[in-house]
Amino acid sequence: MLVGDIYGGEYGKVAGLDASVIAASFGKVVMKKEAPDVYGWAGMWKQFVRAIKGSSYLWLNFLLSTPVLGPLLRWMGYDKKTQEKLANLGLRSAFSANDVALSLLRMVAFNIGQIAYLNSKRYDVQRIYFGGNFIRDHPYTLAAISFAVRFWSNGETQALFLQHDGFLGVIGAFLGNDDYDIVNDALRDSPDGTEKLDSQDQLIEEVNRDPVARRRSAGVDRADDNGATNAI
Repeated sequence: MLVGDIYGGEYGKVAGLDASVIAASFGKVVMKKEAPDVYGWAGMWKQFVRAIKGSSYLWLNFLLSTPVLGPLLRWMGYDKKTQEKLANLGLRSAFSANDVALSLLRMVAFNIGQIAYLNSKRYDVQRIYFGGNFIRDHPYTLAAISFAVRFWSNGETQALFLQHDGFLGVIGAFLGNDDYDIVNDALRDSPDGTEKLDSQDQLIEEVNRDPVARRRSAGVDRADDNGATNAI
């Protein structure tokens, strides 16, 4: 549901919102009134029709896979009718499954962009890097997140995407593993194996040390059972 659907146009005089701005994700779906439940013979017939329509694409897919009838049906264009429909008969007449999927994707992407922008304000950064399977090879998701960050920051914050984001994640996991090494080293060096670091402040101080330098020194100082040094 857009701002224009609520106010009949833009809401610029008060909030500076254009008519094309989304006011509520799935707002039209929520406002759509469903027919009340019907029982008895009429209700049974309604559920029967729903079951037939809901499973018709499955049977059509089965017929399309047959060696003789399948090519004929595909030639007649029936393969275009195999897309799964909305299960709700009341919403099916007003919304398509493709539109619902697009709205869901847009809602998630916009929320990611807004949360990322709020965190960027907290830590005073102007560039946000995104990665992960949700955006990898999905141009529309990249565009939606970029739009959300630009919208909420009024163009002051930039959304960036790495070509090899998986490599960056591996490096982050490699360096982040230092935290576990700190605790393990403290337990290993204690006489009874149960001694903890002196204080929480000491742990924080150790974690905040340069992870690259610490990883390099750990690789030089650590030796295997045969006495050979392993560089990590």
